[in-house]
Amino acid sequence: MVTSNDVFIAISNSGETDEVLKLIPFLKDNGNFIISLTGSPSSTLALSSDSHLNVGVSEEACPLS
Repeated sequence: MVTSNDVFIAISNSGETDEVLKLIPFLKDNGNFIISLTGSPSSTLALSSDSHLNVGVSEEACPLS
């Protein structure tokens, strides 16, 4: 069960993951603090969050991608 005292941490590369986006209205109405980590700071998840961390990378570290 999610209570209003819980902090929600969402991790999504695109920030457009359907399963996570469906939770946002409930979390907002419930008064939860939302922290997101995405590769897209302009995504729906990032913009809907109380705090966002951009974890996007411009190039994969592995030469094989």
